Amino acid sequence: MVNTRKHDRTPGRAPASWLAVATIVLGAGIAFPAAASASTAPAPLSLTSSSCPTNIVEGELDGCVTELQDLLNVHGAGLSVDGDFGANTLTAVKNFQSAHGLGVDGQVGPQTKAALYAAAAPAPISLTSSSCPTEIVQGELDGCVTELQQLLNQHGANIVADGDFGPNTLAAVRTFQSAHGLAVDGIVGPNTKAALMGGSSSVPAPIALTSSACPADIQEGLISGCVTELQQLLNQHGAALGVDGDFGADTLAAVKDFQSAHGLEVDGVVGPNTKAALDAGSGTVPAAILITSSSCPANIVQGEDDGCVTDLQELLNQNGANVSVDGDFGPNTLAAVENYQSTHGLGVDGQVGPQTKAALTGNAAPTGNPPPPSAATLTAIVNYATAIENGHAETGWAGGHLPYGYDGGHGATPGPSPADCAADGGDPACWTATQNGTPGYNGEISVDCSGFARWVYALAYGHDVLGASGTDVQISEMTRVSSPVPGDLVFFGSSSTNTHHVGVYIGNGKMINAYDTGTYIQTNNVSDGGTVVGYYQYGSGSTTTAGQSTNADWAKHVLADGGWPQSTNNVTVIMQWMSSEEPPSDWWDRNNPLNNGYGSGGGAGLGSYNNLITAADFAAQNLQQGTSDYGHIVADLASSAAPATTAQAIIDSPWSCGHYSGSTTCNTSGNPPWGAAFNHGSVATVAAPASAW
Repeated sequence: MVNTRKHDRTPGRAPASWLAVATIVLGAGIAFPAAASASTAPAPLSLTSSSCPTNIVEGELDGCVTELQDLLNVHGAGLSVDGDFGANTLTAVKNFQSAHGLGVDGQVGPQTKAALYAAAAPAPISLTSSSCPTEIVQGELDGCVTELQQLLNQHGANIVADGDFGPNTLAAVRTFQSAHGLAVDGIVGPNTKAALMGGSSSVPAPIALTSSACPADIQEGLISGCVTELQQLLNQHGAALGVDGDFGADTLAAVKDFQSAHGLEVDGVVGPNTKAALDAGSGTVPAAILITSSSCPANIVQGEDDGCVTDLQELLNQNGANVSVDGDFGPNTLAAVENYQSTHGLGVDGQVGPQTKAALTGNAAPTGNPPPPSAATLTAIVNYATAIENGHAETGWAGGHLPYGYDGGHGATPGPSPADCAADGGDPACWTATQNGTPGYNGEISVDCSGFARWVYALAYGHDVLGASGTDVQISEMTRVSSPVPGDLVFFGSSSTNTHHVGVYIGNGKMINAYDTGTYIQTNNVSDGGTVVGYYQYGSGSTTTAGQSTNADWAKHVLADGGWPQSTNNVTVIMQWMSSEEPPSDWWDRNNPLNNGYGSGGGAGLGSYNNLITAADFAAQNLQQGTSDYGHIVADLASSAAPATTAQAIIDSPWSCGHYSGSTTCNTSGNPPWGAAFNHGSVATVAAPASAW
């Protein structure tokens, strides 16, 4: 039943019939038994999604109504969940509106939507509680997020407090961080928590009133860099305000005085006319122009004074610079640019050229080997995968259960895309689904397994770290680990160069994955995926630095595939082991560890390999899979022990007993002990023929 095609994009496995959904999880995180008819209902869509109308009314039949019925059932409506807004749903809506002090019209508009989610949201938990993680990240769904959303709303965010850390909450966090001079990473750590809860006395960095980061109408209650800028402008007109970024009573009075003095409508709201008047009388800040625009020079340098610099300064402040946004590239802006370049591995020249622009705008290609993922990133990967499985809306997806689709998720940008039954030679299961109208049909918005992994990692990292290729390329961009943790990827196939499936490992032998045609994103046992090639992590030396030439390169490939340090000690002992079996002059013909060479070996130590890359992969696998026999060797490699120490573990292993019966461990006679044959000396570095690689 297993499809033997090389790439992932549909490993035929278990029949779709075992995808039985036992519970439905709402956007607000409330789980409850699915109604009997839910299997035929449209997939739920978040009511706040752009896919749902502003007012949901009787007669509608879609996933928005499915979500509505689920929410109403949380409040005891007892509806059949079928996605059809009929008489019973209308009655339930009116009952809910009446019970919650809303206008009873039977229409599910913004107020009713908000009340439905708010009533179903997890109870708020103080951000400083031990129940909340040190770093709250996108994808989390609990009372800590409810509390976070309520605090953000107190600072003018205007988001739904549903306990779900989704894209809108992420945007609100970033806006808050930017306005309060914090590192703009979207992660709610100790500094952001303190600022939200009033524990930070820092004044938000000023933001130009015409910036997209400022609301169209700035009014009382807002605390942000937009208000800092407003107060500074008002003071230029004689207001004498304390500049704290907080639009309070004094700022309101100053705004009204300014409006009255300039013949504007006196409403205390700083809208377009008031902004224009403030700028006109104070040395106008140039309107921001995207630094990637053709209107901006290729290199923005000190001395420039225009909208390109306005945008540059806003971007720098989003990265913690705290410079005044005035459109003038002066000494402070120069220092901020140089600091940014230094901390982002760029050439420090103070000029904002293509590479610096790309990094500031989030379009920079990763350079060199990325660092190991942080605990927060790994948590975000799992949270995103879980949220998508539960039907939550994420960037690129309006919400609802997401189907597996052949070649889905391999578009120009990460996220669901149309299934393509004809891609990579075609997929019969995809065509069958098309004929039957089942999930995964040609053209359906979907993801396949590597498309899902790509999307989840892009959401967690903030850019497309894995790219649009399939599993064979993805695995080559990652580092194999011997002790997997949730957030790593688990790959399946015959070797690291012949993979067919990938899933997001979530711990306890489970993975979330796009499993096969006819299914939706789901949790499976890792054992359901077939032969495990290994667990891999992005970062920590991804895309191994080993070349493809010498015996030293091959040793590094073994170490990289095993997740062991490519240290001098480890490379030395692997080369010594190799030379103990075959002279360096033709080392590629018969190799070690465990006789895994190009010319001999095979997955079980028999037969031959297609190339040295595959040989290295199996060498690492055989060492790891036999940890009861080779545990001391593996432990020594993991700690980069001295070559003599690891060599002794090799000599004492069951492998040497099996190949050299006269070893001291085996206690037999008639042959020299293996230890006498092991090469403890230096080994010449010799290139193999290119054909061997």
